[in-house]
Amino acid sequence: MIVLMLTGTHFSGTHLPAMLQQTQIVQSATPMLAVLPILATEAHGDVNYATNVVTTSTLLFVVVVPVLMQVIQFI
Repeated sequence: MIVLMLTGTHFSGTHLPAMLQQTQIVQSATPMLAVLPILATEAHGDVNYATNVVTTSTLLFVVVVPVLMQVIQFI
């Protein structure tokens, strides 16, 4: 997401405010699979695996966001 934003603003000649850039980067890191266990239940899939994926992505989000925020400071 960071590379896409920097490339897009460079080639288009526009400038996004810093708060907007940071918000979009953090939003791109958020776990989006919260409904996965529900979908797995309806499709008679592996609900335990789906729940583990959601749990893992949520826990990684807690670790990745502070790292992303530090990286954003240098941009």
